[in-house]
Formats: sequence, C-alpha cells, structure tokens
Amino acid sequence: MTRKKKSKKHKLVGGFLRLISLLIAIGLIISCIAQFVPPDKFWPPAFFGLSFLIWFVANLFFLIFWIIRRARFAWIHVACLILSLHLFSHFIPLKGSKSSDKLPASISLLSYNIKGLAGANSIKSSGLSDSLFNFIKNENANIVCLQEYTERRRENKPPAELVFKSMDLDHFAKSAYFKNKEVARLFIATFSQFPICNKIEVHSDHRLIALITDIVVEKDTFRVFNVHLQSISFNDENYRFLMEAQQNISSLQSDSMQQDSKKIFWKIRTGFIKRAGQARFLREIIETSPYPVVVCGDFNDTPASYAYHTIKRGLTDAFMEKGKGIGNTYFGNLPKIRIDYVLLHPKFQCQRFEIIKQTISDHHPVKAVFYKKKYDE
Repeated sequence: MTRKKKSKKHKLVGGFLRLISLLIAIGLIISCIAQFVPPDKFWPPAFFGLSFLIWFVANLFFLIFWIIRRARFAWIHVACLILSLHLFSHFIPLKGSKSSDKLPASISLLSYNIKGLAGANSIKSSGLSDSLFNFIKNENANIVCLQEYTERRRENKPPAELVFKSMDLDHFAKSAYFKNKEVARLFIATFSQFPICNKIEVHSDHRLIALITDIVVEKDTFRVFNVHLQSISFNDENYRFLMEAQQNISSLQSDSMQQDSKKIFWKIRTGFIKRAGQARFLREIIETSPYPVVVCGDFNDTPASYAYHTIKRGLTDAFMEKGKGIGNTYFGNLPKIRIDYVLLHPKFQCQRFEIIKQTISDHHPVKAVFYKKKYDE
C-alpha cells in the first residue's frame, strides 16, 4: 500500500473517530439539560437523561483516548465532563461527608417500596411479611414511609397495624392508590412514633401519587410527603423480553421482538410524560406548605430527570449530603439506578444517610437521620 493510500485511510479513520467523539460529547450535554426540559412538552432529552452515566463514562473513555493520542480534541471532553460534574455528584457523592454519631434530638426516617410483599423478582405475594416486620423493627426508625403497602391477612397472625404498634409506631395514615379497586388493594402508608395531626391525599392521573402527613415532634410540626410517582408499568411479558434481549441481542432483528421493543419504548416515554405533570403538581403543593417539608419515596426517575429536579428544587438531597458510593436503590430486572430519595427542607440538617442492602423487595430501602437546625446554624 502506498503512503498516499495509508495517509488517506488514516484521515478517514481519524475523521470517523472525531465524529463519534463529537456525537458522544453532544449526547452528554443533552443528558445534562434533560433535567430542565419537560418531557410532556418535548420528550427525547429524557431518554438521554436516563442514560447519563453511559454518556459520562463514554466521554471519559474518549478523553483518555485523545490524551494518549496527544490530540487537542481531548479539550472537548474535558469541557463536557467539567460541565457534567455537578449532575454526576447526584449519582456518586463527591463531597465525602462523614456521618456524625452526635445526633442532637434527631429524627430517623425510613422509606421503602415493598412491592406489595411480592419479593424482588415476582409480581405475586411470597409471604415476606415476617421478614419485612423484623427488618423494620431492627432499623428502629421514628417514621416509616411505605409504598405499595398491602394489608393481606396472614393466617393466625395479627393485623399489620398491631405489629407496627408493637414497634412504638402508634400513629399511622394510609390511602389506597385506586379508590375503586377492592381486591388486593395497595396503599401508600406512613407509620410514626410521633403524633400525626393531619393527612392529605394527592391524586393525579386517576391515582394516588403522594400521602401527606403533618407530624408533631415536641412543639414543632413538619410535613412529610410520602411519594410514589408513575411507574413504567412493565408486565411479566415486558420483563421476559428484556431478559431475552440481554441474553441474545441478535434476536432483536425478528419482527415480534421489534414489536415488543416498540412497546417498551412507548411505555418508558409515557412514564416520562406522566411524571412530568405529577412532579409539577407536587412542586406547587410543596411550595404552599405551612411547615418545613421532608419529601421521600419512589420517584421512578433518575437524578438526571426533570421530575426529580422539579421536586428537589430548594430542598437538600440526603444522599448527596451523607451518602457514599454508587447510589443504586433499584435492583430488579431493569438496570440498577437510583429512584428512591429523601429530600430535606433547608431548616433540617442531615446527619446520616444509608441505602440499606435489603432484598425483600426489588428496591433497597433508604434511611435518613436528621434534626432541625438552630437559628444560628
């Protein structure tokens, strides 16, 4: 091969790599701005936000690649990575804050999507009530917020409310997701060692998306939002498709698999759109609260999403303050991501935060310990 042909080939390869590199840089930028774009107005950026970590890692790879090649093109990835560092800290905390054992009059809150006691890989009940109750008892939280809570009766065993009262969680509020469903009803439920003086239901898209409780601690009252936003609503057929696709990517070329992939795509898109409106609705209610708020629960969206950033505005993410490592809270049949949160009003100081590696559900429970700041803090 002549030198001219080699030079031409190298230019083509170099040009192709620069094009791929540029597209990946653009992908990262779009994933960063997804948090500001309402999916119900324009939905494509939401898919980029969902895959933020992939874009981030891809940019890191090309940065190293161009540095090795000593190419100025590396500066594009340097700029993109710097711009995305703040969002990256929502996935892996960069502060390195240490938890404190000195907890002045602290409150501990546990939030957990228990999936109707169905277990991690099933949609049917697997009789995990005892495991759940033992876990909650051992955690000894002052407030327990449960999503997809069920009241299934267990043979020869007391009702769930009595079990929770034995843990000193004497006060509770619950509301059903759908008022017209009498069989196998699921609830959002909040249990508390402190008195609950008020309860408010928040409905959107014909379902409950949050249960609000006003909780009295000594002379102070604060408002807890126990949240569960719209899910993707995958069924067993959808999960089977995803597992088959992971095991055999070439099978996606078949007509039936392409039809299934379209169904998956539209379900994810619909979830983005519904959560956008739900998040704005919740934001309005949060802003009118007469008390300091704690917002917790299953948002069904990542830290790069519009829904998360809409609800979080003006609040502190306990994971960012005191969390450690990769903050994955979902570990079911979909990619492992952080979708469960505890957000605190500025009047509260987070002392500890933990993602507890429990496998009773397909979510890990999250626990925050916090206290009300003094005026001079």
